[in-house]
Amino acid sequence: MNKFWRKNKGRKVFSLEEIRVRELVERSEEVWDEEVVQRLLTYLKDLPTDMLQVLELRFFEDKDFREIAFILDITESGAKMRTYRALDKLRQHFNLKVKYHE
Repeated sequence: MNKFWRKNKGRKVFSLEEIRVRELVERSEEVWDEEVVQRLLTYLKDLPTDMLQVLELRFFEDKDFREIAFILDITESGAKMRTYRALDKLRQHFNLKVKYHE
């Protein structure tokens, strides 16, 4: 499996399928309306590959940062930083969207 990850490192091999995002939303304690779910799906599709990779591994495959670092051949702190940057980018999109709807 690790050979697969490293072999395809430069290619976009991650794809957050809508059904997987919806499963994650359903596990959440918060109630999400359909518009928010659709915006989330749109923003996820626009993320750079490296950010999409860490989100996929962290939240959909429940990998810890050490495992993510090993799979992506980066440091553990690099895995944490990519994850936090990806989440921050999503937060920024949602905050901007909320401001425009007020």
